[in-house]
Amino acid sequence: MNDKQIDVFLSKLEKQYSNDLNLIEQFEIGYFDTSYLEHVYVKWQLKEKNLTRKCNYLMMLALSSPTWLVIGFIGTHIQSSFFTAFIYLFPISISITIIGIFQLYHQHGGLKQYKTIGKTIRQELLQRTHSIHI
Repeated sequence: MNDKQIDVFLSKLEKQYSNDLNLIEQFEIGYFDTSYLEHVYVKWQLKEKNLTRKCNYLMMLALSSPTWLVIGFIGTHIQSSFFTAFIYLFPISISITIIGIFQLYHQHGGLKQYKTIGKTIRQELLQRTHSIHI
């Protein structure tokens, strides 16, 4: 291999493993330093809060979708075009919810899988602190 091929190979590796959580998933957690795991766990907690918040927003949007139908049907009975327009918000809100869920899944994987990674890191850190104190 020449220098250019090595540089390309290394840049591909860096890009593939630039996400700390992917790195921990790919390799044995015991290989990582405790300070690094603590740093990753703090980052995971922030990302997990953000991800949970986004999931909650999407669920609220999905749960509010039937409300648009009800308002729209009431509008058809009172023959108000303003309220009838709410019927069109139902498919829009459902579409936004589905697109948002797929986007979050593509970026972070499943929520259960994401929480499992955090639990694994936390258990490893607890195990390491217990072994230090014993």
